[in-house]
Amino acid sequence: MAPRKGVRRVPASSPGFLERGLVAVVFLAPFVFFRQLDDFADLPQQAFIQVTVAFFLLAWLARGFSSGRLAAARSPLTVPVMLLIFWALVSLAYAHNRTEGFIAWMRWAAPAAIFVLVGSVLYEDKHLDRLLNALFAAGLLTALLGIAQHLFRVSWVPQAVPPAATFANKNMAVHFVILTVPLGAALALGSRSRLRDCVILVGTALMVVFLFYTRTRAGWAALAVEGLCLAVLLARGYREEVREAWRDRGKRVAAVLAAVIFLLMVNVGSHGFTWGPGEIAGRGATVEDYSGEEESARERVADPSVRVRIALWSNTLAMIGDHPLIGWGLGNHKVFYPLYHRSVVEDEQFGEKTQAARVHNDLLQALAELGLVGAALIAWFAVIVVKMGVRLTAPGREWRGRRLALGPAVAMAGFAVVASFSFPLQRAVPPLVLMVLA
Repeated sequence: MAPRKGVRRVPASSPGFLERGLVAVVFLAPFVFFRQLDDFADLPQQAFIQVTVAFFLLAWLARGFSSGRLAAARSPLTVPVMLLIFWALVSLAYAHNRTEGFIAWMRWAAPAAIFVLVGSVLYEDKHLDRLLNALFAAGLLTALLGIAQHLFRVSWVPQAVPPAATFANKNMAVHFVILTVPLGAALALGSRSRLRDCVILVGTALMVVFLFYTRTRAGWAALAVEGLCLAVLLARGYREEVREAWRDRGKRVAAVLAAVIFLLMVNVGSHGFTWGPGEIAGRGATVEDYSGEEESARERVADPSVRVRIALWSNTLAMIGDHPLIGWGLGNHKVFYPLYHRSVVEDEQFGEKTQAARVHNDLLQALAELGLVGAALIAWFAVIVVKMGVRLTAPGREWRGRRLALGPAVAMAGFAVVASFSFPLQRAVPPLVLMVLA
């Protein structure tokens, strides 16, 4: 969402090796897996991202030095992103386990590098369109594979918790789809082809269907927030464009077709017809059960996953209280959490064979590992994202720029919700997509 004003650019050129290569990395990263590994999804995706980003970073530097025109794009987000990466590296100096910290740092460093590369290389309109199309296509293919796994028991991709597409766990697949489904709005508003309208709107509906099939409450909440943000932005600055789009008969037909497909598929499961709204209500009802007023708060919570999160969050807050300013060091929450696993609420999941590796809340994990310094940098990034999203989608700005900013702005709002209940920043693909959108 970097604004054009005040941005120093390299000279315009036709799509070449770097331009096409970066788009290919963004598109292919979610589909990398290696069956023979225990960690058959995230680890191969990390390796693919880190190796390819390092290669293209060196290629970009070599091209710039050879031509004498090396210039990096400047964005309001550049300083908080780079300071966060720097502070995370500094935290390794006082981390107890530097190996765990360095692995976590590499997971963030590669997306930070692609933040620079995308802003400096893929800045022309045609490159931006190609990039958004690649991200949306990757999200749609992920959703289609997940739907096939749910309805038809497709099993050629290994899964731990289906339907997971190529992410091993359905919750991890939700992280990626939440970041890509809002891009359909930006692409649909700019489409001038009836076939393209149909693909985009039906594809968006199928991505929402996949999110429904995962039965992931955090995903449903993020989708609701994205829908609300999209409605507010469209009402605020896109009324004329929406009215113009609705006057297009092709878009109306595609929208109706997408709605029909969605309504049919949310009421179909692997065992035939299921009442979709009832499933949502039933899933939500498992969060808390207030059947007994004398019970403790922990006993009232019916869902084990919710109980585990409450314990993790409560005990992590105790960790933060002991090292509030600089934290315990990147990647070292899981090293010290055993000392705190029953300091506030007893963690039922904790044991000799099962110990928490993540907090299931990225802000709390950042506070625990990087302290108030790291949390302040993340908050700085978030505030700038909100300000840029509001400004770049405001009425009166150039239409094409507003349209391109709409999808990323909404996607980041959904990402913030998911990050509050899960750990997308601790995985390989979501930080990459987040930095591409930034």
